[in-house]
Amino acid sequence: MGSTRAELESDVKYPRSGCLFPKFECHGSDALVGHAPEPCVMGSMVMFLSLRQEISIEAVSRDLRNLLAAASWRIEIGDGEWIEVDRLGRFEIVARSCHTYEYEIGFGDHYRVLVAVGGVRKVEHGVVQAHVCFASMFYRPDLTLITVDFWRDMP
Repeated sequence: MGSTRAELESDVKYPRSGCLFPKFECHGSDALVGHAPEPCVMGSMVMFLSLRQEISIEAVSRDLRNLLAAASWRIEIGDGEWIEVDRLGRFEIVARSCHTYEYEIGFGDHYRVLVAVGGVRKVEHGVVQAHVCFASMFYRPDLTLITVDFWRDMP
């Protein structure tokens, strides 16, 4: 039988003073023996539960709808190709990920959420196809939206 979220969180420990991702709990037991723990070492279950809760489909949909409304529901995908997005269309999260960097590059530490705009049309041989396109949404550790990239095919 699996552990409940409360049971998992009761065992949470911070390997260093302060996690780079304040919304998520760091779990010291995942550190490699003989190695200093990384700034965002997390117990897998706590991390996945937290990612799903904090970066919910409701929050992602809200951010994406606000962005699309500001762009009059027209987006550019590829080299100069513009498409219209249905205002009532669905969004499905395909993946959520946490990225940490050892150097100050790009967005630095961030979250990435891959969304199927229009919903998932099909999954074939491990490749997801969206009805309209994909949105790669990048968030800061405090969950403020950095930017969104749109793609015809799964990036």
